Amino acid sequence: MDGVIIDSEPSHFEAFRRTLEPLGINLSDNEYQQYFAGKPISKALSISLHTLSAHWA
Repeated sequence: MDGVIIDSEPSHFEAFRRTLEPLGINLSDNEYQQYFAGKPISKALSISLHTLSAHWA
């Protein structure tokens, strides 16, 4: 939730899912919540993609 007007997490999850899907990565809601939700995008990507790369390989 961006804290002011709307809960934007569902839209962010869908954007991540659609972006990763062509790469053969099927991001689950649980994975999104654990690794990406509520984190700044730069931090989430640098930490989470490294962590998840072995899982998705």
